[in-house]
Parts: sequence; C-alpha cells; structure tokens
Amino acid sequence: MLRDAINFLRAAIRFPIFLWAWIRAKPVSLEVASYRLRLCCDCEELELFTRQCRKCWCFVGLKVQWKAEKCPIGKWDRDDT
Repeated sequence: MLRDAINFLRAAIRFPIFLWAWIRAKPVSLEVASYRLRLCCDCEELELFTRQCRKCWCFVGLKVQWKAEKCPIGKWDRDDT
C-alpha cells in the first residue's frame, strides 16, 4: 500500500516533466507504438480501469509513443524503434 502511494506520487511529480518531454520528444513509428501497446495490454501489471502501469504508474497509451521510454519490467526497450 505504501509502495503504491510512493509510486503514485512519483508519477504525479514526473507528469509535468513527461508532458514537457512529450512536446519535445521524437515519436516512434505507428508500428512500434502498436507493438509496445499490445505488450502492455497483455501485461499483468496493467491497471485496466485507468490504463496505467502498476510498476511506474505511467499512462501506457502515451508512454509507448516516445523513443526515450522503456518498460519498467523489460517487456520492451528504447531500442524497439
């Protein structure tokens, strides 16, 4: 419970940074984003209601689109571009 709260606070703090990075970041191709999203949707760590990862509390629909991002449990990496 405490660990979840800490992860949520980290995500809340990082969100403005991610938003800024998203504006400046280079997106991946549609094929790569779709591949990453399929892996996330099949993952047991996905919170279905909010579509957030339970490990890093990111919104997976956004995270899969950035070249600089990677899966916190190693299902996909930055090199999948």
